[in-house]
Amino acid sequence: MNSVYRCEECSSEISALEAETKEKELTAKLENCYRNDTVALEQLLAESTDFHINHFLILIIKWLLITSWGREKGLENVVLPEETLERKVVFCRQYLSALDVLDPGLSHNRGLTLWELYSAHTFLINKRFQEERLSPVKFLDGLKESLDMVNQAAWCLQFNPENTSEYKVRQLATTAQENLKKTIQFFSTVLPVPSQ
Repeated sequence: MNSVYRCEECSSEISALEAETKEKELTAKLENCYRNDTVALEQLLAESTDFHINHFLILIIKWLLITSWGREKGLENVVLPEETLERKVVFCRQYLSALDVLDPGLSHNRGLTLWELYSAHTFLINKRFQEERLSPVKFLDGLKESLDMVNQAAWCLQFNPENTSEYKVRQLATTAQENLKKTIQFFSTVLPVPSQ
């Protein structure tokens, strides 16, 4: 193993053995974290600057954070700081970009990630609109983005058997689609049409 790993950003190089050692160390640290210990996972992510943002171990950490924030007891959207929800949105988008390369097309992984993205994005725009920090036009644009997310999530999860969590998420996504369509229709009728 005489291969050399080179950073695309700074051009620094390490040997294949050093890379393997770093991966084993990160794997061991990750295995010592509870899957929903977001504080430990965030610290591990912050310490893992030697790895590319799309390295498989970094993606695992991001996935664990994505699926804990907003879902675990004590980490519901209503108690999380906006900065954390914004990070969730960023991590979801990064994860989806990696899936575009590694697993393009329909997959339960893509569907679940889109659902998590929808969840954080929609919570944030609703909160900001209610607090009058987001204009009605921007809110409507955000709702349209949310609809696109749940449309894609439902599409990706359409082939999952009824007794799976993915099927349940698809049902939630289908309900969200209908609710979003009604809300978008309402705001589209009450907002003035921009002049050309």
